[in-house]
Amino acid sequence: GTLPLIQKLKNDQCKQNWYADDASCIGKLREIRQWLDILQVEGPKWGYYPEASKSYLVIKAGLEHEAREIFHNTGIQITNSQRFLGGVVGPTESKQEYIKAKVDTWCRNTEKIAQAA
Repeated sequence: GTLPLIQKLKNDQCKQNWYADDASCIGKLREIRQWLDILQVEGPKWGYYPEASKSYLVIKAGLEHEAREIFHNTGIQITNSQRFLGGVVGPTESKQEYIKAKVDTWCRNTEKIAQAA
């Protein structure tokens, strides 16, 4: 299992979140990079194979240059907003757009069910 890997990655500098085989970390950019480097080396030893091309680094506005500099050779996609575990990480506007789209879909589906009844 991944529990030994999770324990090996644990540190006081950043907080991890694992859900099934999805890993995430929150912290300062350099600390996240250090966590990622360890994950990429240690993960395969425990059957966990990180896929940078499917990974996102969600950053606050204004950190784009620093993030690109620190993560330049990782293949990770850098963004200000991204869906995450049924929600959105990012600015309020992105969260509101996500919620509006969900509610619109629910309303359309409810209308279809009501028409069919």
